[in-house]
Amino acid sequence: MSLHLAMELKEDMTGISHPHAVFSYGTLRGDCGPAGDQWGLLRETNGTWHLAKAKGFKLYQHSSKTYPFVVQTGNLRDVVIGTLLQWPDSRTAQVALNRCDRIEGCNPKKPEMSLYQRCVVEADISVNEESKAVSAWIYYQSLPTDLANVVCIKGGDWLARNLHDGAQREVQNALPRGVDRSHFNASDFDPLQDTSVPVFSSWLRAELASGNAPRLLVNRIGAAGYVTENASDDDMRLMLEAFAINVGSKACEFIRKAAAHSQTEPGIPFAVWLQERRCNHATAKQVLSVLRLPMSGESVKSDEELWEGLTQLSKEQNAWKIIASMACREPLREAPPRQNRSVVVDDFDEVASLIEQSSRILVLTGAGISASSGIPTFRDGGGFYAKIAEEFGLADPEEINDIKTFRQNPLPWFRHIQAIIPTSAAPRTPSLTHKFIRLLESRGKLLWQYTQNIDCLEEAAGITRATFCHGSFATATCIKCGHHVLDGMLVNDTIAQGRIPHCNQCGDGVVKPDVVLFNEPMPKGVREGIEEHTGQADLLLVLGTSLKVTPCSLIPSLVGASGDASRVLINAELAGRDSDFEHFLEGSSDTTVQRILAVLGWTLDETCAQGKDRRKCTGS
Repeated sequence: MSLHLAMELKEDMTGISHPHAVFSYGTLRGDCGPAGDQWGLLRETNGTWHLAKAKGFKLYQHSSKTYPFVVQTGNLRDVVIGTLLQWPDSRTAQVALNRCDRIEGCNPKKPEMSLYQRCVVEADISVNEESKAVSAWIYYQSLPTDLANVVCIKGGDWLARNLHDGAQREVQNALPRGVDRSHFNASDFDPLQDTSVPVFSSWLRAELASGNAPRLLVNRIGAAGYVTENASDDDMRLMLEAFAINVGSKACEFIRKAAAHSQTEPGIPFAVWLQERRCNHATAKQVLSVLRLPMSGESVKSDEELWEGLTQLSKEQNAWKIIASMACREPLREAPPRQNRSVVVDDFDEVASLIEQSSRILVLTGAGISASSGIPTFRDGGGFYAKIAEEFGLADPEEINDIKTFRQNPLPWFRHIQAIIPTSAAPRTPSLTHKFIRLLESRGKLLWQYTQNIDCLEEAAGITRATFCHGSFATATCIKCGHHVLDGMLVNDTIAQGRIPHCNQCGDGVVKPDVVLFNEPMPKGVREGIEEHTGQADLLLVLGTSLKVTPCSLIPSLVGASGDASRVLINAELAGRDSDFEHFLEGSSDTTVQRILAVLGWTLDETCAQGKDRRKCTGS
C-alpha cells in the first residue's frame, strides 16, 4: 500500500496549520504509471509533484506483492524515496487528503479498524538543488511479528524495485523525463515469486459485474466508516479496488478479523474466505484453529479429510452462523483491580447489612463448604491424596485428577471419588453453608451460585440456581466410544463398590462420570454465565475456596470491574489478589455463616423440608 507524507505549509482561518502536500512512495506517486498520477489525484485536485525522500523510515513489502508500508526506525540512514504532491490552498489539500484516507483505508476516527494510521513526521525535498525539511503526515503500519513473508526494500524505492522486473520495462520507458533512478542498485533487489491467488479481487469483480452497487459492497465488508455519505459510486469503487490491491491475498482474512472485532458476521461468503486460506497454503487444522472450532474429535483425521469437511460446510448458506455457534470463545481474563480500596476484617454487622440490602447476590463456593459433610478437600493435611498417589506410583498427587492419568489407569481417580460420589445407598447431607445458600434463594436474593465442587450437595440442599463449573455425577460418558449415559447413578454405584464401570455399547470402554478433570474443557455455558452474572451482581460472597483455578478465580476481579458491588471472602485464610475483596471474614464457612445468621435474625427452618427433596444435579 502506498504511504504518504502531508507537508505543513500554511494555516487556515482558524490559525491551525494543515497539510498542503502529500509525499507518496507507492501508487499515488506522481511518477507512477505510463503517464504518471495513476489515480488521477493531481489532475482532479490541481496538484503538482516533485521528487522527495523521507529519512528515519524503512520500506517493506509483503511477499504477495501488495503495495509497500513503512516502519519508523529513527535512523537517519534509513531513507524512503518518493514524490511530494502539492496543492495551492488548504481546501484542495484537505479534499486530497480525505481521498488519500479513503484509498489507503485510514479512518482517523476509528484507528482500531483502519488498515493504516497516520501521524506527523519530517520529510526532505529538493528545491532549487537545496534540501528542505518539512513537517508532514505519514500513513504507517507496525512491523508484523511474523517476518517470514515480509521483505525489506533496501533501496527505499518501491517504484524502482518494481521496474527492475523486465515485464515492466515499457512502463519505465514511458516515465516522465528527468526522473533520476541512479540511487537504485539492482543488487539490492531480490525478486519474489507471486504465488498468491487474488480470491477477493475475483469475488469483487464478479459482484460488481452482477450489478451490486459499490456502496452495498462497502457496507458488506464493514468499511462504511471509511466513506462519507455523499461519496460517489466511483469513489467507493476506487476504494474497493484499492483495498483488493493493497491487502492482496489476505483481504478476506482482514474482513473476517474486522467482523470478529465488531462481533458481526463477515460480509463475504465463507466459501470465498476458505478458498483464500487454501490458496495461501493453510492446513485444515490451521483453519480450524483460526475459526476457534474444537478439534478434540478431529485430531485423528488427515488434513485431506478435514478439508473435505470444511468444503462441505462452505456449501451451507448459513456457514458463518454455524461456525459462530460451534466456536470456542476467548478465555476470560483477569480484570484491572479497583483503586483505593482497603479490606475490612471480621465486621459481621457490615456483611450482614450488605446481605440484607442486596437482591442479586452472586455466590462462589469451593471444597471448604463441604468439609463439615465429611468430604475431604484436595489440600487436607491428612495426606488422603498423597496416600493414593503413593499406592499407584504417581509422582504428584495432582496427577490423580488429570485426564491423562485417567486414560492410562482410572483406578486412582475412582479410589479418590469413592468418598464423595453420590450413590443410591448413601444420600448426601448438605452443610449449614449449603442450607444458607438455599435460604438466600428462597428469599429471592440469590442471583446465582457457581460451585467448584463435584459432590452434588447443592442438589441435596435443594439449590436450583447453580452451575457446576467442574461438572457433576448426574451423567457419565464412555471415554472410548463417547456413548452418553443420561442417568449416572448406576455408574456411581459401580464405582462406590470398587469396580470399574464399562460401556454397554462398545463393550470395553471405561465410563467416566461427567466431572471435569485437569486438561479437560469446562462444561458448556460456564464462561457465558460468569460473564453475564458478574455484571449483574450487587454483592459477591466467596466461601471455602483458595481461588487457584480459572475461570472461577477470575470472578472477584470481574465483579470488581463491572460496578460497585461489594465482595466478601469467607474462608480459613486470605485468597485471591489483595484487591479482590472489600470484606474478609476469617474462619470455617459453617461457623462464619452461623454468626451471620444470628446477626440477620434468620433461621434455616423454612428450608429444611425443601432440602430433603432430592433433585437431580446438572452440569450446567
